[in-house]
Amino acid sequence: MPSDNVYYVNFGSSIKGSKKMKGIYSVFDKKAQEYNAPFVEITDATAIRAVQQLLQNKEHPLAMFSEDYDLVKLGTFDPVTGIIENDPMDLIQLEKLKTE
Repeated sequence: MPSDNVYYVNFGSSIKGSKKMKGIYSVFDKKAQEYNAPFVEITDATAIRAVQQLLQNKEHPLAMFSEDYDLVKLGTFDPVTGIIENDPMDLIQLEKLKTE
């Protein structure tokens, strides 16, 4: 029996899934108390890099108010089976990623 935090989105022919799970990430807005639309990345490091690229634009809301946001890993996604596992974890405060 699967655990409560596993959702079967698509039943593929491979029940074992892929060896390379992808992460599902979101930016949490501490003032609004809600998550932004999730995005998928290969690793935690590539998710951090993607956010760092956004922060380079000083006009972007994430850059302007970086102290209000955290990067969060919501879980993992198996691109072969379509299985999503919910395992939330705080990664980093965006203000720590900001470069002057």
